[in-house]
Amino acid sequence: MFGKSRKFQTGKQAKKNAEAVIIQREYARSLIQKEAEEASKRAKTLDGADEMHQEVYENEEEEEEAMASQQRPLSLMEEHLAKRQRQAEEKRGKPVERRPFDRETDVLSRRKVGDAEMYQLVKNAKELTGRFDQPIVQKTFL
Repeated sequence: MFGKSRKFQTGKQAKKNAEAVIIQREYARSLIQKEAEEASKRAKTLDGADEMHQEVYENEEEEEEAMASQQRPLSLMEEHLAKRQRQAEEKRGKPVERRPFDRETDVLSRRKVGDAEMYQLVKNAKELTGRFDQPIVQKTFL
């Protein structure tokens, strides 16, 4: 009904739609009237009852609310927070596998290299084929 373009509805379908709308409106009115009648009945019973009955009625409401709050399941947010808290406690007990990057210890502290180590490093670097070296070509075929 809302997705269609606005046209005048005629024929059998138009009568069915109109009847359905009328039925829905009547049903909604009847529900509103029933709720109003129940509310007025409750107000009359509380007004006519003596103070002792009112206190009993209020105590019953408080007990119902307390029972409802006890039986209520945890919300998604409460479950999520509990899960994160458990994971944090598990992390505290585990040893640290990796240490975070520290500029002072990783970059700035220079390792002292001896003469023998320096000679070995240079020798290994010469053996590496670099980007600008000429390729080694085999002149024999098979």
